[in-house]
Amino acid sequence: MISASLRKFAALVVVVAPLFVANTSPVLAQATITVSAPNCIRFDIGGTESNRTLTCVPTTTTPTTPGAPGVPTGCVASISASPPTSAGGAVTLSVSGCSVSGAGVTYWWNKNGVPWNSGNPLSETLPANPLTTAVTTTYQVYVCNLSECAGFAPVTATVPGTGGTGGVIGGTACPGFSKTMFYNWNWASGVLNINTSLDAQGPIGPNGVVVVAFTVPPTAPFGGLGSVQVSPYPGDLQSTTRTTSISTTPCDFTPQADPTFVRSGHDAGTGFVIGAYPRAGMFAPLVAGRQYYINITSRDAEGNSTCQGSGRACDIRFTATAP
Repeated sequence: MISASLRKFAALVVVVAPLFVANTSPVLAQATITVSAPNCIRFDIGGTESNRTLTCVPTTTTPTTPGAPGVPTGCVASISASPPTSAGGAVTLSVSGCSVSGAGVTYWWNKNGVPWNSGNPLSETLPANPLTTAVTTTYQVYVCNLSECAGFAPVTATVPGTGGTGGVIGGTACPGFSKTMFYNWNWASGVLNINTSLDAQGPIGPNGVVVVAFTVPPTAPFGGLGSVQVSPYPGDLQSTTRTTSISTTPCDFTPQADPTFVRSGHDAGTGFVIGAYPRAGMFAPLVAGRQYYINITSRDAEGNSTCQGSGRACDIRFTATAP
């Protein structure tokens, strides 16, 4: 039996239960249940083997038991004093001044309003920002003393814009490529259409890469589907394999570098979705409020160049469409 409290929060639960077939011994069957509620920073598993319960630790600035002793108070989050440059850089988050301490105290962080990581201190490296405007990342900590939790004032890190219009990522071209063609996509416009054969940055050449920077707005609809379409133009190289990725890092085609989504093939178009998608691997799962890069190159999945044409033969047309 699954407790009714399961309906209170977001989690992926695997239930193993006996399946009885006539004249046979019981067989264990597995079922997957997905429940959704965004207001939890973690889930505690309890109950018995036959009656599991999951308890939500909420993302709220109100203690789980108002006024109870042991609820963390006075905590102050801080961020490293040296801000990143437009080329990105590391930031370190820390918490001090809490009224409670010890092995039972844990620190849980939201990043741009989404549950992200835990620890104190905690570090990450912010990517380069080739946009003309600054990109700000907001972190908020929730401190828990066992099951008693409280949220505290957020801190921010800002990566300034380069002021440039294209061709470089944070001041340098993509390493390993002879040509980098860079574009900014304004999500609010809905659609971005690019024909690299008409661009003064081109031609892309047999060892070039296209990089498109965009930011998913915090208000983007959960579950919304978008797409990226790629086709050869003006050359008719339908047999050319291309690779497309959607990543939080420019120039990145590494499948295992989570959360990079990579697709290779004659049709290198792909799709993306805001939030998780039931059929894993079909669409790139994006998080509202984060910056991403669409990367496109004439290489196969092993990184080998697949277009040996000259002039504009390797150029492409692509369309990015928001949900």
